[in-house]
Amino acid sequence: MKLFLLTLLACIVCHGAGKIMVITGITAQNEAVREIGGNLVTVESLLPQTASPEIFSPNAKQLAIFDKAELFLSIDTPMERAVLPKIKASFPKLRICDTTEGMYFRAIEGDSHEKHGGHDPHVWLGIANMKIHAQNVAKALCSAMPKNTNKIQSNLKTYLGKLDMLEKEINNILLPIQGETVLVFHPAFGYLLDTANILQLAVEQHGKEASAKHLAQISQAVKTLKCTLMFVQPQSNPVSAAKAASILHRKIIVLNPIPVNYSSDMLELAKTIRSAFPQ
Repeated sequence: MKLFLLTLLACIVCHGAGKIMVITGITAQNEAVREIGGNLVTVESLLPQTASPEIFSPNAKQLAIFDKAELFLSIDTPMERAVLPKIKASFPKLRICDTTEGMYFRAIEGDSHEKHGGHDPHVWLGIANMKIHAQNVAKALCSAMPKNTNKIQSNLKTYLGKLDMLEKEINNILLPIQGETVLVFHPAFGYLLDTANILQLAVEQHGKEASAKHLAQISQAVKTLKCTLMFVQPQSNPVSAAKAASILHRKIIVLNPIPVNYSSDMLELAKTIRSAFPQ
């Protein structure tokens, strides 16, 4: 019995030893890494689930996850841009891949373009962008593990098929509200809404609390909206959000723009947005 347990433990250790550790910028990337890398990878995200990728700044302890990592898959959030020079200096052997290469970038409503490098940083909410992300993930994994190229490419093909199905499901969910406007506290959902020709009206201005003048303008605008809810990120200031909701006479629904389980969470995002309108 003892010999059996020792043999089993040795097999587990050997199996784990063949994997590489991959760090992603945010959890929305992890599904692609797991689906494409399979049992060749383990994956962790730099951004904690409750933090904002626009203002979070990892400390030394949080950066320690790179000690054992071989690959960092960046998705070019403001957090990553700010900390990337430190990561490169502290972990010179780390492979770094910008998974946004080749993506479509949109302007962000009511915000400073310069703040986010000229575009809306929430690129992962566009399924078309995440197909490109998947291809970039596969390319990076093939470069890190060239002997496993065939397996990685096969997994990529399968995952791209899943994203095609996800895109069709989301389009069907949002089709009935095509051309409508969604009320949001922070303009984070544009890439998702663009695919269904849906607009977003944001309370925040340039990432800051709305002025009294701006709230007055929005108050007039929402009178013509069919949207019965105001969507608020869990990372937003709850006091400011509650104040705006009171003025605008809208119920708050918390909507996280950073999926943890990408496919299922994206479907729930679409369903929740659809629920803000009459059936």
